[in-house]
Amino acid sequence: MPLIQTLAKLQVTQNRILRTLTGENRHTKTADLHTMTNYCQLQEIYQDRNKKFYDQTETHENELVRGL
Repeated sequence: MPLIQTLAKLQVTQNRILRTLTGENRHTKTADLHTMTNYCQLQEIYQDRNKKFYDQTETHENELVRGL
């Protein structure tokens, strides 16, 4: 299963959990839901972690790691 589809399914699950925890209904905008709970959406987390990983590999002491 491609990464985008996997993230989309996980995002739906995260949204459902947040709605359950907050008692909000399905008409609440997802962006509002994440703002009120102070949680990032999974795509944002993935992009942030991915960027941090590659930023760290650029300055790594091991040449093989820098080549990633």
